[in-house]
Amino acid sequence: MMLWKKVLTGENRRGFDRDILTAQPQIDAVFFNNDDIASAGIYRCQCRDQHIPQQIDIAGFNDVDASAWINPLLSSLKTPLYEIGSTAAQLLI
Repeated sequence: MMLWKKVLTGENRRGFDRDILTAQPQIDAVFFNNDDIASAGIYRCQCRDQHIPQQIDIAGFNDVDASAWINPLLSSLKTPLYEIGSTAAQLLI
């Protein structure tokens, strides 16, 4: 397992394939901190002819509606916002 911690923004999203996929060609899964960046990761993998999920798994975080429109479908973790807010309010009371 390798942890790669880097903030990806609009300017450096394209660097993902250069920095990770080229430097670590044996990598078989990437978890992104949000679905927007994960969808960009899917695109960059497809540009490199890497097949998802056969060669590399991609997952995101937030479970935004647009993740259902990406091909292949994006695996995403949903943030339980209501439960987090409810628990925080109960702790404050």
